[in-house]
Amino acid sequence: MAYRKIKNYLLKYNYSIICLIVLIAVYLILKVNLAFLHHEVIWDEAVYIGIGKYIYSLGEIGIWESIRPPGLPLLLGALWKMDLPIVFFSELMMILFGAVNIGLIYVITKQFSNKETALLASLLFVISPIFFYQSSLILTHVPAISFTLFAVYLVLKKRYFYTGIFIGGAFLSRYPQGILLAAICGYILIKKENKKNKELRYKHLKEAVRRISIVLTGFLIIILPLLILNYIKYEGEVLFPFIDAAKHQGNLVYKISNPTYNLFFYLSELVKQNPLLIFGLIGIYLFLSDRKKYSYSERMIVVMALVFPFLYYTTIINKQLRFSIEFLPYLSMLAAYGSYEMYDKISSKKFLRGIFILVVLVLMAVPLKINFDQYRWRTDIETETAAKVHKYFFNNNLTLPILTADPTLLAYSDVKTYSFYENIPTALINYNKYHDEAAYVVYNTEFYPCYNEKECEDRKLLFEVIKSENMLIFNKEDFYIFRNEKYDK
Repeated sequence: MAYRKIKNYLLKYNYSIICLIVLIAVYLILKVNLAFLHHEVIWDEAVYIGIGKYIYSLGEIGIWESIRPPGLPLLLGALWKMDLPIVFFSELMMILFGAVNIGLIYVITKQFSNKETALLASLLFVISPIFFYQSSLILTHVPAISFTLFAVYLVLKKRYFYTGIFIGGAFLSRYPQGILLAAICGYILIKKENKKNKELRYKHLKEAVRRISIVLTGFLIIILPLLILNYIKYEGEVLFPFIDAAKHQGNLVYKISNPTYNLFFYLSELVKQNPLLIFGLIGIYLFLSDRKKYSYSERMIVVMALVFPFLYYTTIINKQLRFSIEFLPYLSMLAAYGSYEMYDKISSKKFLRGIFILVVLVLMAVPLKINFDQYRWRTDIETETAAKVHKYFFNNNLTLPILTADPTLLAYSDVKTYSFYENIPTALINYNKYHDEAAYVVYNTEFYPCYNEKECEDRKLLFEVIKSENMLIFNKEDFYIFRNEKYDK
């Protein structure tokens, strides 16, 4: 009797929405609980926090890197300006963006399929270890896909101007997400309301160009302030930050030598973490072959939103699994579609249906186990490196400018910071350029990898110069902090 009442209640109030709310609630509870543990700030997180401080202090505090988009720093800087504990509240912000993504995946999937598939897509996304882990980090990927998912939803609703607005927001969050602009414009161009009627082709092309123009207008309105800022800051070189950022596509630190593994890196690594994503290949096949069951046109945007960033990150040298978050939502949608359709085809055969459900549950245990292990990594104990090294300037109330080979201190200290950490040749140049501007020099011997004998010699020379021109005041393992006794400002 009680079971029947619960069932009728769920049917009355749309059980898929209730299940989605429960899924998001569980995600939020787990992640917020994690946020109360010690957050070991990593390199890129500290840089984004530092840029946020730089923006809101008008360059008096923090750091500036031309290769970083300003979207996330604007949000982080606002938290800092409100005098909130920036690491904790920044992580909460990332978690909220993650929750938005879960909901948007459900909404978009429901546009071309059913509510069961939509719920499954959200589930596959949230249990994928790369998302579950990265959604606690203060990085650009999770906020950027919030904007692109909104853009995909809006283009399905034919709200083209707002589509451009949100793609612009994604670009300001993370420059490579601008590739979704090409995917959306391509989708609009190939989308045909009536393919069989040849007389409508010219009319369709004309309308497609009009719609693309509207999208581009919204996009340009959002990025125009950035272009103006680039023109002013880089003396007329409007595209300089984008060109500079593109150079990091060839980061040799993350190069994969094996050509086969290089080609299938993202797919193989994602499937290792969440084997259920392999159903995405079936989903793509069904998407492209079955044009009758659901809207073929609407399904194409999901395929293109997956393929465009996937091809981009596959072709560049720099391979990092965290990049896959940017196409994971669409792979999750396709995997949900593929697995649901397979189940639907064997639904009349109870034995096969039972085997299929059992296989899915077994495979689901893989990402859940990885997530559980990752969840235990965080503790409430601060590491000695964070307490003594990264917080050195905060602990000693030092506020004079710093020249650093490691930006992590920016997460804790409000100081003007210059960097000399891109690579060994650039480090030599920047050290000489900014040394007189800094009262302290922070050096990390582990950061500078050398790929040939000359670079190794240059690295040794750099350290010798630093030691000869400054006085050592702190050393722990690979970290050295010097005071520049010639600084007199």
